[in-house]
Amino acid sequence: MFILIFLLSITIRTEDIKTKIMLIPFVICGFSSIGKNICLILDKGKWANIFSKVFIISLLSFWFGFLAYWSYLCIRAKNYLTILFIIPFFIIGIYLIRKFLLNKTTKKHIRLRILNLILKL
Repeated sequence: MFILIFLLSITIRTEDIKTKIMLIPFVICGFSSIGKNICLILDKGKWANIFSKVFIISLLSFWFGFLAYWSYLCIRAKNYLTILFIIPFFIIGIYLIRKFLLNKTTKKHIRLRILNLILKL
């Protein structure tokens, strides 16, 4: 809680827009974590799931934003070997999206569509 208040005060006080953009996902993660815990205490499971998804989305937005910026810097510096090091982190991010944001019924529906396309051939 104290860290969230500290991050929020830095976000409000700073005049540098880059710092504000960098801190916003962490502030959202903090609020969603607190919201999820409050909902779990009050036995509101549906709302807790919504706060959990907001947490994951804000974390992944920072993850992919950082990777995109890092890739941009590597391409600009013509350091192509480092991009090979970045690719596994993109794959991990895609895995996290599939694991936490796509529910099981959506995954089954996608698998059934692929199976139907294969059987039609």
